Amino acid sequence: MKITNTTPFVPGWTVGFRPDGRELAVIAVKATYDLRNVEDSGEPALAAEQRPLIESDVFGPDPAYDATVFENDFGHFKPQCDVLLNARAFAPNGEPTSRVSVGVMLGSWRKVISVVGERRWFKLAGGARATPAKPFVQQDISYDMAFGGTDRHPKKPDQIETFLPNPVGTGYCRFDENLEGLPLPTTEEQGQVVTDPTGNYRPMAFGPIGRNWEPRFRYAGTYDERWLAEKLPYLPDDFDYQYFQAAPVDQRIPYPQGGESIVLANLTEDGRVNSSVPRETVWVTLLRRPKQHVHLQANLDTILIEPDEGRFTITWRVSCPLDRDPFEIREIVVERGSDRSPGRTRAMTTGKTYYKTLDELPRRTPRGTE
Repeated sequence: MKITNTTPFVPGWTVGFRPDGRELAVIAVKATYDLRNVEDSGEPALAAEQRPLIESDVFGPDPAYDATVFENDFGHFKPQCDVLLNARAFAPNGEPTSRVSVGVMLGSWRKVISVVGERRWFKLAGGARATPAKPFVQQDISYDMAFGGTDRHPKKPDQIETFLPNPVGTGYCRFDENLEGLPLPTTEEQGQVVTDPTGNYRPMAFGPIGRNWEPRFRYAGTYDERWLAEKLPYLPDDFDYQYFQAAPVDQRIPYPQGGESIVLANLTEDGRVNSSVPRETVWVTLLRRPKQHVHLQANLDTILIEPDEGRFTITWRVSCPLDRDPFEIREIVVERGSDRSPGRTRAMTTGKTYYKTLDELPRRTPRGTE
């Protein structure tokens, strides 16, 4: 399949599926912007290096035990926009502190968490206690250091207790023998101090949540005997596309329209960064065989901010149901344009129909079943 890209961005495509077994053409387009550099128009400046699309999930040093650092860019469809950050916390004015609030705002949405210095559990009569938090100047933020974890009985290895909202975290302990010296989380929900190793605290971080964690796997659907007998290899009927949302629920927003302000607090050395979502529209045209073409406005469904790298990326996505397979599409054209002016593709093709949502797409009768 040919991709004609008239933008400075990076496009790519894959094939997905719907629960009814129908295939999807999934087109992702990624743009990279300087976090601090603003053009005369007030728009964020395109970065000199455009980051490639991520083709497979990236984890920490041990993929079996570490949190996801980057999720691949080819989710089939996202009902909302994920706002993600890979960032560190910085003490105000570079003065060591044992606790600091850090946060991000995008338009009217915001998230603020507490970052705490290193602590460890120890036993006292009457229960668990935490050592005083160590002062820090900068500290990583990750689900590896958020509340959670997996606890194995030291004498009965078949007894395992897992904190399903965050199996890779720390501070969670069900077996007293493992408590002494166990690190506490270094992030907390605002106003919710971790005082109980068996508590049900919300894990706090800004990155992607694991595909097999409880907040996410519940959207994957039911894989039972009926699915094995009637649906395999297709998705189950109760599959929910929220499964492809990499961000936790409190980091999902309606698709941005462009121009929304971005503010970071205590996530950089100088304390505050201001930027904005670019006023940019991406259109994708599928030139099908025979002369039927579909023109779709892509959804801006992922924003990833990387303060340490001085950049942020945004990803647009189009998911178009296919009649049979990807070979019915001979070319994908990716363009910039406004909602009212789809771009040059209107002039270069004929027989085109313009759609903006998947629900508007008609289903054609496959050849041979007329």
